[in-house]
Amino acid sequence: MSISAALLAALAFASWAAHAGEQGPAPSRPPLHRLVYGNLLILRYNPLGIEDRIELEYRYRLQRSDDILWNDTYVSLGLTPTVNAALTRLGATLAVKPIAIATLSAGYYYVLWYDAFGHLRSFESPDDDFSDSAIEGGAERAIATTGHELQLRASLAAKAGPVALSNNLEAYWADMRLEGGDRYYYQPRLDVLAHDLHWALSNDTDLVYVTGFGLVAGVRNTVTHAFGAARGGAEGENTPTERLGPLLAYVFFDEPRSAFNKPTLLLVTGFWLAHRFRTGEDVQRGVPFVVLAFKCEGELWGSDD
Repeated sequence: MSISAALLAALAFASWAAHAGEQGPAPSRPPLHRLVYGNLLILRYNPLGIEDRIELEYRYRLQRSDDILWNDTYVSLGLTPTVNAALTRLGATLAVKPIAIATLSAGYYYVLWYDAFGHLRSFESPDDDFSDSAIEGGAERAIATTGHELQLRASLAAKAGPVALSNNLEAYWADMRLEGGDRYYYQPRLDVLAHDLHWALSNDTDLVYVTGFGLVAGVRNTVTHAFGAARGGAEGENTPTERLGPLLAYVFFDEPRSAFNKPTLLLVTGFWLAHRFRTGEDVQRGVPFVVLAFKCEGELWGSDD
């Protein structure tokens, strides 16, 4: 899954899990109309990356309820640009949250690749070497180009006592302007070789324990598959890739309707169980995937209800 989308889902889940089932007064009911923002900054290792995702959304509340399952249900439309060291995505996302435990969204993005850090690299065949060493060693063959991307997401969450479970499924379809007759390209946000004009799927499953003071700790499993590019060379299959490891999130505070809210730190680590180049071929299997992220959000405007 793309690093920003997966972490946005994880952070939203961590915040929900930390407060679901709490005793005390009913949560504050959001206004009928509101304008909200969010920002997510990510540092990643194996593969290396840095990314910032900005969200500016209009939300329309679907229900008038004080129940935590129905309190913050909405339809939203927003601008959701993403900037990282290799590319910029400019686009918008339509989302619906019919119940607190489920969210569906669809986004369109215009993608600009900078010809930086070896990206974008296009390939002739799924048998080609797209390892970190090959990308770095062939940086002069990177191209500056553009493309279009569709992104669909479905997430579910459930909680029983202090234990919570979530699943987040992402689907991506892209049309990139590649070099010559190439049909494949390395997608650094998903860390897979993608087939142009084909779908890629990524799924995150989180099982966590929720404390009473904002800390959420657990384990995450991530599986990614690229249709049309799964078959690799003699080194093994390109996809599915899989990793498993611990996660920690800490929500400092939650003050609904404030301009600065839910500052959250998230640490995700994972060991590669399946990856053509990260299980000994190019990177040793014991080298973990690591992400450190910070997210904040807030309400810029809300109607009187």
